[in-house]
Amino acid sequence: MKLAVLVDSTAVADSLKAKYDNLYSVPLKIIFQEDTYADGIDLTQESFFEKLERTETLPTTSQPSIGEVETLFKDLLNNYDHVIYLTLSSKISGTYDSGLMARQIVSEERITVFDTLNASIIHKIMTEEVLKMHGEGKEITDIVKRLEVLREHATIHLVVDDLKHLSRTGRLSSTSASIGNMLQIKPILHFVDGKIELLKKVRSIKKAHQSLIDTVASRNLQPGDYVSIAHAHGMAYAEPLKNELEKLYPELNITINDLSPVISVHTGPKTIGIGWIKL
Repeated sequence: MKLAVLVDSTAVADSLKAKYDNLYSVPLKIIFQEDTYADGIDLTQESFFEKLERTETLPTTSQPSIGEVETLFKDLLNNYDHVIYLTLSSKISGTYDSGLMARQIVSEERITVFDTLNASIIHKIMTEEVLKMHGEGKEITDIVKRLEVLREHATIHLVVDDLKHLSRTGRLSSTSASIGNMLQIKPILHFVDGKIELLKKVRSIKKAHQSLIDTVASRNLQPGDYVSIAHAHGMAYAEPLKNELEKLYPELNITINDLSPVISVHTGPKTIGIGWIKL
């Protein structure tokens, strides 16, 4: 079976395209007042933050339209037997629902839409697993079962450096954000059933990052498990975290990835995330 693997841009999976020619991406949108940009195409993480510094109005984001996904599905099915579409968590975006509606229009038999209930690095890990399994000749049913296992055992923790971005996107009151920034409170967030929720509050960014390391250390990851780091304009933080994690788990391949500009709209610069899957 010829399989096309489709992801939305929050998976930041472009680095895989050089290895897998059956990988495709559909961008979410970033809207700066009158101007709309395709996530990861018109705006890289670097150019996004440069633009963000020059504007007083926080941009908004939007999912791919049903029509866009429908057109892409039709184009892919001209060359492939089946399409599997992995999306950003349905609890924080309508991307998954748009994919389901486009599937109903095009072909329910030849298209699989999978809700990762995650984002970013976990989304990318799942994507690469699909590509590897297809290369090994695995059937769609086996691939979906594997994705369900990965999803069940996946964890993401995030540290947000500046609370004003959570405030400006309605995730936190402006008063709480102002007090939190003044007291140097750094929230550690995590995914719960596909939603981002507060795990705990830590004083200082250094303590927050140490908390991430301590948490991953306590999971006792083994060869075959996955761990990865994501950052929003925060490589100066990401590299030391990677070094510490490599001391804990020298047998694991620990990667650093950018957060997509769409995700960065809500988290702001210097956000650090660590995701892992313990099987």
